[in-house]
Amino acid sequence: MSDLSTLLNDLKKAADSVKTDIKTLDEQIHALNGERESLMNSPVSREDFAAYVRADLAKRGELFQYRIKQFADHSGRGNAKLNSSFVALDRVFQGGRLQNFPFMNGEDCFDGFAPSADAFFFYFGDLIAERFMAALDVVHDWPPGAIPVADLRKRIAEIDHELDTLLTRRDELASQLLSVGIAG
Repeated sequence: MSDLSTLLNDLKKAADSVKTDIKTLDEQIHALNGERESLMNSPVSREDFAAYVRADLAKRGELFQYRIKQFADHSGRGNAKLNSSFVALDRVFQGGRLQNFPFMNGEDCFDGFAPSADAFFFYFGDLIAERFMAALDVVHDWPPGAIPVADLRKRIAEIDHELDTLLTRRDELASQLLSVGIAG
């Protein structure tokens, strides 16, 4: 065999080896993507679902809590600060009137019952979560042995890191082939 034939044969062997490495990496990437997809679609445990419910209700009640803070800082009546002095509170109490507390909407005291929805979430979030979960328990079978959300997040992060490493290596190998004029 001539030197050129030997060189071309060696180049073909090297290219085939790189293509085999790329194929192996593609298989690993495919397997990790499958595992990731499976984890992403995994049902959560009742406890984790309930934690999402409680967090959602807390978030829904945040606006009301903010409005109460705004009321305390700058009361809606003439933008005066909330007066929490004995004389102011007791005068209203002794006079048989209602205090100017925005119990149900966070902004005004009123005689009617027109609460804001976020007031319900603020005041009754724990009860709503408890009752909601009890209602779901009647109609939903929670998966036994569900992977905890913390473990799902951890494994998905590990997979993402592994995928980044494998994809970088694959791209490097494919780039090497292309740089010498060989299609992957």
